[in-house]
Amino acid sequence: MPWTYTYEVTLSASVVVASGELTPADLNASFRQALLDPQFGPHSRILYDYRHIAETGASIKNVLTFRYHQYFSPTARRALLLSGAHFREFENLRPHHPVSGQLRAFTERDDALDWLHDGVPPWKRPI
Repeated sequence: MPWTYTYEVTLSASVVVASGELTPADLNASFRQALLDPQFGPHSRILYDYRHIAETGASIKNVLTFRYHQYFSPTARRALLLSGAHFREFENLRPHHPVSGQLRAFTERDDALDWLHDGVPPWKRPI
């Protein structure tokens, strides 16, 4: 799976963009990359853009069973940007896979960013 990790200053959030088949090895590699970023921490806000991952049932389950979820604090917000089929799969699987922190799925980028920044003081919000 091709993926990229960046910290977007204009969004005040880390962004992971992935396409193709999402495997546990890919998730681990992207998380290790995030750990190298001085802006990243247990409190981080992250946007995962997975709208272009392969249409396989294993992909979303891999996201929900990812072993590093316990790294995040209870107030950390992570937004998954998913295609329609993956969004429905996430909604069906989510109740069976509790994770630390706040993890929600969206189909629209603006909705995901609004939720990521909910509760952030106006002077700390991205422009």
